[in-house]
Amino acid sequence: MQQKITLISEDYPPNYGGISEWARGVAENLHAFGYKINVICKYPLAVEKTINWPFKVEYLKRKHWKRMRTWYWKAALNEQIKGGNVPDLIIGTKWSTTRGLIKLCKQNNISLVTVVHGTEVTGNLSWYKRIWLKYALVNSDHVISVSQFTADYLLDNISSNRMEIKVIPNGVDLKNYGSDAEVGRLRSELGLEDKQVVMTISRVIERKGHDLVIRALPKLIKYNKNIVYVIAGPYGEAEKNRLMQLAKELGVLSYVKITGYIDANDLSSMYQLCDVYCMPSRLKDNGDSEGFGITFLEANASKKPVIGGRSGGCVDAIIDGETGYLVDPYNPDELAEKINYLLKNPGVAKVLGENGYKRIEDEFNWSSITRQLVEAININ
Repeated sequence: MQQKITLISEDYPPNYGGISEWARGVAENLHAFGYKINVICKYPLAVEKTINWPFKVEYLKRKHWKRMRTWYWKAALNEQIKGGNVPDLIIGTKWSTTRGLIKLCKQNNISLVTVVHGTEVTGNLSWYKRIWLKYALVNSDHVISVSQFTADYLLDNISSNRMEIKVIPNGVDLKNYGSDAEVGRLRSELGLEDKQVVMTISRVIERKGHDLVIRALPKLIKYNKNIVYVIAGPYGEAEKNRLMQLAKELGVLSYVKITGYIDANDLSSMYQLCDVYCMPSRLKDNGDSEGFGITFLEANASKKPVIGGRSGGCVDAIIDGETGYLVDPYNPDELAEKINYLLKNPGVAKVLGENGYKRIEDEFNWSSITRQLVEAININ
């Protein structure tokens, strides 16, 4: 009998991000494998771009989301069950989606899977949130972590002899990358003709390490005045102003471009624009961390070399010296040396990018990742 699976995620396309991509990749491939899958998720910011999915996706439009989300998830699942659609399995992409479902799952003999990524468990949680976190994990039938870093953190800090954590990494859909259809237009719009481009595509927040790349620029432009650092992704004004002020103080303001949000249709071409993809993420004192760093895989899927910070889940996403480089996320000189080396040695950069592409092709495509998940949680 075909199993029925409900995936519950606060983040889901058309909203973009690592958890959103995880949810999409798994849902699409579970559907492709023949499972009856439906998704319950938060109402998207860009609802006018909502995709016509081949399975049911229910977007919850609710107020006071952070305060009430536990109740919203429970109410949505309860309504689904009352309608006669009792899932065999629920996959929650955060512990905050599963903590309120435990009793309902036990009452209806539903298997519960909680997925953990990074900051939502390593961040500076209050004592009562740590209790909720442990409660959600201990009472889940399966706990899946996207990186060894996050799994080790949980075992060291939220330890329990009842907790078994299985590590299954993030993935990428190769068919969505490699297109250069809009490269010419984007290069012209951004004023990047004949430039060598270092790029970061992410939310513009402190832990991503944009400021370290800016601090590396004075040394880089001594070697190459044709370089431009492109920061792509949504930002808050405070962080944008902090970065621009830093660039101004260092005399490199003209070498930095901040684009803001990138439309999903332009994402592949944006990666094609760059010569080096760089996101030197760091683990902050408040526990804010990079759980994996899916953009490293996306850049590799575009056959680009990557540079990441030697911290958090980045060490799972990058094979140092093979698909890119890991650097000290507090050392701008080391970062400058690696960037300069790749820009001066395009043959090396090409090999690293191709190695990264082959790694995804063999191990990190969503079909393979979803198959690992199916085996790990014993879906029939």
